[in-house]
Amino acid sequence: MAKCSQDDSQGDAAVLSGSTRLVVVAGALTLIRAVLPLVVLGVAKMFVDVATELVTGGSVVLPLVGVPADPMHALYLLGALLLDKAAWGAVNLFAFLDLDPAKVPGALRRGALPATRRLPATIESVEFRRVSFVYPAAEREVLHDVSFSITRGQTLAVVGRNGSGKTTIVKLLTRLYDPTRGQILINGTDIREFDRAELQRRFAVVFQDCVRYALTARENVGFGDIRHVDDQQRVSDAAAAAGVAEDLAALSHGYETFLGGQFGIGRDLSGGQWQKVGLARGFMRRGALFVLDEPTAHLDALAEREVFRSFLELTAGVTSLLISHRFSNVRVADRIVVLESGHVVQ
Repeated sequence: MAKCSQDDSQGDAAVLSGSTRLVVVAGALTLIRAVLPLVVLGVAKMFVDVATELVTGGSVVLPLVGVPADPMHALYLLGALLLDKAAWGAVNLFAFLDLDPAKVPGALRRGALPATRRLPATIESVEFRRVSFVYPAAEREVLHDVSFSITRGQTLAVVGRNGSGKTTIVKLLTRLYDPTRGQILINGTDIREFDRAELQRRFAVVFQDCVRYALTARENVGFGDIRHVDDQQRVSDAAAAAGVAEDLAALSHGYETFLGGQFGIGRDLSGGQWQKVGLARGFMRRGALFVLDEPTAHLDALAEREVFRSFLELTAGVTSLLISHRFSNVRVADRIVVLESGHVVQ
């Protein structure tokens, strides 16, 4: 029996490792597809300008260095300059990868508290206790002496204007950063005592900015929980909860339709539809704590109301946190906390 359990654990670890690589590769491909055409066009224009001067016999002013040169010399300088910039880019990348977090102000420190506890199967309470936070290299506190709590099955809404610190609360809760002062507790235990990777896996967080992968509709939704990206029923259920199932099913190849419209092989979606896809990713992950960080910013009022209705149905009995700047959205919450300039005012 112990051997079976060990094999299962190794299998889960392999799936997570492979899934992480898949997400990284997909994100990199999307970035390259978006940036590469612009780079190619820019470089091509430079060479066209130089070639034109070669034909006309004129001189060239290099756009990157601002000095006149004869056309042949310009081609040489341009090539050398591009290679030099590429080399420095590689140096900067490796310098970044070699950074020691212990020497970066505000970065997460390994070993600050021993991450020896497993996250409880049931989250009974989440508490912010006199939490203050200053972003690295900044001077002004984004949050100051913030305190509130959420109990099991409760929906808490945090409302405030842009810049009031709402999203920072989510970043601290998911341990993208640690508080400058104060504590965040789960079931009375400082969250720094839990394994950060496990903590983040147990949260279902939907941010306002939705990443648009140049992949299939199924994968765009399934990346919410990469372990179930091939589970069509789970993907469909998540899309239905976000109100985008009919839109995706109506595509030319249904959920296997490529999204994004790059290279003329995919189908692009409207801003509101992409926002729903992002929300569906959150519904893929049936986490211990569900967080919505203004995911409906690009939706109209009716669609927004439907999204929050679906959210409440799906998270019934689950501890959840709503972030919004509209009171009309959060009337459904059990409790409301109002932030102003990093302070709790109500």
